[in-house]
Amino acid sequence: MTQLKLNSNGNKGSQPLEIDPVAIQRLQEFKECSSCLTPNNDPETASTCWEAPARGFVKINSDGAIINETKEIGAAVIARNELGSCLAWKSCRFPHSDDPLLAESKAALMAINLALEFNWHNVIFEEDCKNFIERLLSVVEDNSSSGPLVNDARQLMNSFATCQVKFIGRALNFHAHVLARLAGHMADGSGVFPFDCSIGVLLSKNKKNLVS
Repeated sequence: MTQLKLNSNGNKGSQPLEIDPVAIQRLQEFKECSSCLTPNNDPETASTCWEAPARGFVKINSDGAIINETKEIGAAVIARNELGSCLAWKSCRFPHSDDPLLAESKAALMAINLALEFNWHNVIFEEDCKNFIERLLSVVEDNSSSGPLVNDARQLMNSFATCQVKFIGRALNFHAHVLARLAGHMADGSGVFPFDCSIGVLLSKNKKNLVS
């Protein structure tokens, strides 16, 4: 398995990510909800499970969180195709802040940049914060503390052939949320694992760093 790691300076490295023991609880939560990673085509349960995008589209779920233990921002994105297969994911932590909208803004911009990095033309971005989505889709310039990020995201969204932004409940965005929380316990704070990798493989490689 080939893995690409970015250190705090944005440079590529070769050492695997390390997860702090505090991440055990988040890992357990992630495993308990792993069934929602698969696409759902049952109309009776479609509203409670993650739904795969149409063929030719990539759906990217993102979330930002305030990490209580460190008071940092954790942001994460997961990109999946019409089969529900994980194409790539990324999680990062940012300097101290208690602004949830700033956290959401960083996560959304990270999702957009990930799509541009992999040259995906038809994308669906899913978020679980209505307030942020309203600001992102507004035509009014955002002059808030997170305004520069929101305005940058709006401009970059024009780079795609098709771009949709959708609101989903926290339950459907749970994996992105857990990864955002895990970001605070990863040694370097970020990593991208494309195509042939799974989140489970990453975590299993770090099991020696987890305390049972």
